[in-house]
Amino acid sequence: MAAMIVVFATVSGRMVGRWGARPPFLLAGPALAIGALLLAGLTAHTSLAYLLVAYVIFGIGCGLVNAPITNTAVSGMPIEQAGVAGAVASTSRQIGSSLGVAVTGSIVATSVGVGYLSASHAAWTVLAGLGITVFLVGLISTGRGARDAAARNAVRLAQRAEETADDQSVTAAR
Repeated sequence: MAAMIVVFATVSGRMVGRWGARPPFLLAGPALAIGALLLAGLTAHTSLAYLLVAYVIFGIGCGLVNAPITNTAVSGMPIEQAGVAGAVASTSRQIGSSLGVAVTGSIVATSVGVGYLSASHAAWTVLAGLGITVFLVGLISTGRGARDAAARNAVRLAQRAEETADDQSVTAAR
């Protein structure tokens, strides 16, 4: 899984640079969902090959998702505010990861008496649902309407930044 994250993070960045955020989002969501659904079916007798395939697919999804998130967060921002948008996206990703561990851990922990393996099925099913959510949010956030809104907001934010700079110049001149 970790190797796939490393490899596909690079692939995702190149895909975003060449085709935009949409293709990696639309590949990441299903990969996350399929990998998680495969892991939701684990039993005590699951083969190592099955585990390897499931973790590879899940790792591909994890690797593909980060670059388009950052791109989507900073697109439409004036260049002087892109750093702040990137920081907010990174912080949100870290908080989401922490909450994900806490929520899935709680799901497993509350399944008292069924055994760890069986308890993990619900957590993996939740993660599969989140993979579907990544696909849908990627579809919506990279569509024509979202791109048009980002362009309008970029112009509006740039105008606001100019007005603020003009106000600061006037204040400094006084």
